[in-house]
Amino acid sequence: MTARAATQEPVASESRDAAIGFTLTQNYMIGRTASYCFEDLGRPDTPKEFVAGWQKQNSKHYSAAITYMNRRLAEAESLTGVEGKNNIANALLAAVRKNGDKAVNGFFENKDKHDECKKVIGLMESGAFNIDSRIPMYGELEALVNYIDGH
Repeated sequence: MTARAATQEPVASESRDAAIGFTLTQNYMIGRTASYCFEDLGRPDTPKEFVAGWQKQNSKHYSAAITYMNRRLAEAESLTGVEGKNNIANALLAAVRKNGDKAVNGFFENKDKHDECKKVIGLMESGAFNIDSRIPMYGELEALVNYIDGH
């Protein structure tokens, strides 16, 4: 058992970390945009419901990202303790917020809020922010799904 554990592939990898960073940033960006726009647009649904719809449409990648993140944090805790786990979680969340806020702010910078909200929310509803082969890092995103499916 000890020999197997010693040779087992580590959970953490730069590619998988990048894939969850991307997925969680998309998720954050969808929610933040909805929170910013829904009242202005008079939407009856909530930002939480809107994000849940995106998560469902992208369930394969979103689920893999959450599963990987949980495994990644468990591995970090086993290697470096709670403090190490918390450092990784905090760094990930900070990066997601920073990148997500930057993207959302870029949508609305020097633009009419109402018009831009209609445009961006419309793009989100049409699937323009879904995870698919149009995304340059799609290979890494698919590799994460395959890794989770195989482990």
